[in-house]
Amino acid sequence: MAKRLPGPERHDARFREMASYGCLTRMHIVRLLGLLAPRHDGEDHTKDIDFSRAGIRKRWDAGLTDA
Repeated sequence: MAKRLPGPERHDARFREMASYGCLTRMHIVRLLGLLAPRHDGEDHTKDIDFSRAGIRKRWDAGLTDA
């Protein structure tokens, strides 16, 4: 977005500071719906971001059981 700002404003010190907080990394956001990933015993609100080996294994095993 910083590249789209007209030239004079782009050189303002305040703008340059704000633009320096930007991130050039491409990110993909995936929404996990509760219906697709139901809560299992012992899980809390972090279930959608638990990518630990144990968390993934638990979900994998639950999927095999459901199938």
